Amino acid sequence: FKRMLSRKVGAAVSQAAGAGSAALNYGAGQRESPLARARRFVFDAWLNFPDPQSRWYEPAVRAMVGRSAVKHPDVIWATGGPWTSLLVGKRLAQQWAVPFVADFRDPWKKNHNYPYGKIRRYFEEKLEKKIISNADILTTAAPVYTKKQGDFHKKTTVTIPNGFDPENLNNLPVSLIKKFTTTYAGTIYTGKQDPEKLFTALKNLISQKIINPEDVEVRFYGSFQYWLENEIINHNLTGVAKQYGRISRQESLQKQKESHLLLLLNWEDPKEKGVYPLKIFEYLSSQRPIFATGGFPKDDVEKVITETKAGIYVSTVEEIENALAGFYKEYKDTGKVAFRGILEEINKYSYRAMAEKFAAVLNKIT
Repeated sequence: FKRMLSRKVGAAVSQAAGAGSAALNYGAGQRESPLARARRFVFDAWLNFPDPQSRWYEPAVRAMVGRSAVKHPDVIWATGGPWTSLLVGKRLAQQWAVPFVADFRDPWKKNHNYPYGKIRRYFEEKLEKKIISNADILTTAAPVYTKKQGDFHKKTTVTIPNGFDPENLNNLPVSLIKKFTTTYAGTIYTGKQDPEKLFTALKNLISQKIINPEDVEVRFYGSFQYWLENEIINHNLTGVAKQYGRISRQESLQKQKESHLLLLLNWEDPKEKGVYPLKIFEYLSSQRPIFATGGFPKDDVEKVITETKAGIYVSTVEEIENALAGFYKEYKDTGKVAFRGILEEINKYSYRAMAEKFAAVLNKIT
């Protein structure tokens, strides 16, 4: 198959460099030159099938078969992407005639961000169906994925979300920063998440003298993004909203725990409605109020926040403005914004709870 694809390299380069034929990017909206786009198209879309980890397939199978020569596992659980891991899982499950669980942290062919063209998609769809035909059960990271994968493969599918490490719970609350501080930690995906709504609401409240800009800071931790800096400048929020660059995970957890609010930017693309931003689980462990903005009401993100009472979900500029004014008033009256989350509900998203869900699946098939 790869030899056949190699013969298509010349045509692929030409196609990738042409208008409208380039593969889409899974990432944060970085612009690519035509040459870089062509190179990525050839090597990622054609020669690395089904992903850049494809060369790991044979060594992985040999290592597992050799290590388990005497006593093999009772079940194989493989998670993707990378999708090569599902190929390895299928092969080992067949080798030992044991149950096979296929886990999708993201959908494969059904991913609306699928980055390649129709030919590659055709082959990947056939490969995915061939692999999953041998699976006994599927697991996914979100209810919306569960429906997609279950409908596509006609298999029993169980939702097991990503969670948080219970050791990171803010059980002995960290002292809060003096300023009324809102923190965002992580990547912002351009075109998919929109801080502009928050900036507009904050600018309005400052101009109305409801909020004193000397009291307030919105902190962004992650790779410096020029478009975000331009948004800050355009909303006259220089000195209020600041980018601090990348920091370690432990520093990030500390910054979250000392903040009055934790900003969660929900997905703005209707196709991603119901997809959990991974940051939501880390925020739950920080036990500071989650200020979820944008996206669409009544999705699974709002459901998590409502059930845990860990914060507030607002989607429009007007709603954001009203909520922010309320939080600021509480801060001025009491010196803080109280966290009102229900620990029993929050713990349902800990790694321990996720392990129990995994165990239930294993009990079902073994």
